[in-house]
Amino acid sequence: MATVEKAQNDVTSKEVASAQQPVAAADTSQEEVPIVDLSPFMEDPTSPAARAEIEKVARGLMDFGCLVIKDPRVDETHNDTFVDMLEEYFAISDGKRDARPEISYQVGVTPELAEVPRNHCTKAAGLAEGHRPVSLCPPEPDLKMRFFW
Repeated sequence: MATVEKAQNDVTSKEVASAQQPVAAADTSQEEVPIVDLSPFMEDPTSPAARAEIEKVARGLMDFGCLVIKDPRVDETHNDTFVDMLEEYFAISDGKRDARPEISYQVGVTPELAEVPRNHCTKAAGLAEGHRPVSLCPPEPDLKMRFFW
């Protein structure tokens, strides 16, 4: 545990300063969501290989808002079974049977068009041109159906 704490505390002032610099929008059109392997970090969190995986995490979250985690403790067949089960569920779900609107859709299915993002159009209009969101103003209802456990 001390090794992990040391790795977390080994941040130089140069790294902090660079992290505070504005980040230009990345051209992610030709890139793929990064796959982060936990093995190097589990073996030695201070190693260069672990540092490279941590940088993938940061890049994935900044550029895509997501990433894929590869954990050596997880059997890939379990993952495949899980994904197959979700695909089957969404193929047969009408998006209503398992919906729980009475608890704000925090468990079960949230149907398409049930959620509307907050309207921050006035706030966004005050931002500089390069910093404005590209989402529609006013926001439209979300087209995706999702499932919360």
